[in-house]
Amino acid sequence: MKGEEKMQKKTMISISERENVVSLRTYSRDHQCSNNFFLLKKEIQQLMSERMIIVKDVCSFAELRCREDVNCNKNINIRFWWLHSLADGRYEGYEEVICLPQEVLFQALHKTGYKRKLLSISQTIPAKIEFRSRKNLKDIISRPRIRHKFTKFLEQKLNWENYERFVLYDDFLPYSFLFDGYTPYGPRVSGGIILHGQSNLNTAYYGIHT
Repeated sequence: MKGEEKMQKKTMISISERENVVSLRTYSRDHQCSNNFFLLKKEIQQLMSERMIIVKDVCSFAELRCREDVNCNKNINIRFWWLHSLADGRYEGYEEVICLPQEVLFQALHKTGYKRKLLSISQTIPAKIEFRSRKNLKDIISRPRIRHKFTKFLEQKLNWENYERFVLYDDFLPYSFLFDGYTPYGPRVSGGIILHGQSNLNTAYYGIHT
């Protein structure tokens, strides 16, 4: 079954400690080798106390959450948005989700020269999100409050059953996107992800329209 194959795909993660940062790099069949994502050690300490953080490294960003599975194992779910800028000013990239034991990241925090490679803990993988954005994604990344609203919305609302991929394009409204959704049988639905109430960005909220 295609859904079963999706769950069984494995991602290798390389972790290494360097002075004030911890470097994460992923290796997978779909995307080969990612760039390094550098976490400041103070960001990992923040994760330990706040249980969820969103961090940025160059063009890319990541959401980290501390969670327990059904067997009470303490894990960290990391949702990467690997992005790069194109010559014409657009941003493109993809989403990748991994899961690590908490102790691995915390060992990297405290052990000088720590290095380790391991497989991501098996979990159901959500639909991939691809960005084809010239401006709006860059603007979201530059505003932490909007970035938090946007990533939380994607995690909670863009998790439709039987969908494998969503492609997001700039909408004419700031911080907003058009999207196309794809199932194993091809394109199915199109719509918009719109930031409402932009006169006050503190209370603005995202909504989905199809």
